[in-house]
Amino acid sequence: MDKQLLKQLKQKVKLLPAVTRIGKNGLTDAVVKEIIKQLNKKKLVKVKLLKAAFVQTDKKDLVEDILKKTKAVLVDVTGSNVTITKREKKTTSYFKAHMVLINSKKKTKRI
Repeated sequence: MDKQLLKQLKQKVKLLPAVTRIGKNGLTDAVVKEIIKQLNKKKLVKVKLLKAAFVQTDKKDLVEDILKKTKAVLVDVTGSNVTITKREKKTTSYFKAHMVLINSKKKTKRI
């Protein structure tokens, strides 16, 4: 991903709620399936890492495991929130087109 697109994605991510939470059980198969399901549905997913998840592993290892098991691309890590996007050949063009649509919708004043 190019830097400008990554910056736009990071701005968009701030408004997204965390879809999945990882707690004391860590990264289970059910959590991985849910993240993959959400990636297929939304293309951009925010995962909340609860403090209890860091008892078994540290944050860096947990994020790497999420990326490996879901075959996703890391967009942003802010505190305990991890944002990932689906890895595909057309990801860049999809998000460019999506961002163009968002930017083109300007508010018009009614007179």
